[in-house]
Amino acid sequence: EMWEAALNQIPIVLLPVVGGNWTLDDARTLLSDLRVQMQSHNQWCMAEVMTHVGKQGVTDVREVEDVLLAHIGLVSSLERPGRPASIDLDRRLCAHLKKDVADLPSWLPAHNRVVEQRLLHVISWQPWGSDNQIVASVQMLVGECAL
Repeated sequence: EMWEAALNQIPIVLLPVVGGNWTLDDARTLLSDLRVQMQSHNQWCMAEVMTHVGKQGVTDVREVEDVLLAHIGLVSSLERPGRPASIDLDRRLCAHLKKDVADLPSWLPAHNRVVEQRLLHVISWQPWGSDNQIVASVQMLVGECAL
C-alpha cells in the first residue's frame, strides 16, 4: 500500500504515538533494510512485496526502500549500508516519483527537513487524550495530508 501511495503521489504521514516507543529513527532503520528488518516482524512480507513490485519491473529491494524513504521524507541522502551511490537506482527512483534526477540532490534534503519539522513539532497522537485533543490531532493530520 505504501508503494502504491508513493507511485500515485499520495502523502504518507507518519504519526508519532506519544509514549509508543517508535521513532523516526526506527522507521528509517526498518525501511533502509527491509529484507533483514521484516524477518522479525513478518517473515512472509517481503516475498509478497517483491512479487507485487516485480509485476512493475522492480527486482531490487533497494529500489523499494529508496521509493519509500524518499516519498515519506525520512532521509536526506539515499546512500546507506548496502545502498552505495548509484545513478541507475537514482534514475529509477525519480521515474517512480515523477521527479527530475537533476533535482534529487536538492529536493531530497529539503523534503526531509520539511517532514522532520512537521513531525517533530506539529503532529502527535495521544490515544488517551480528551475528545477535543483527539479531534484536534485528527484535524492536524488531515491538514498535513492536504499539503
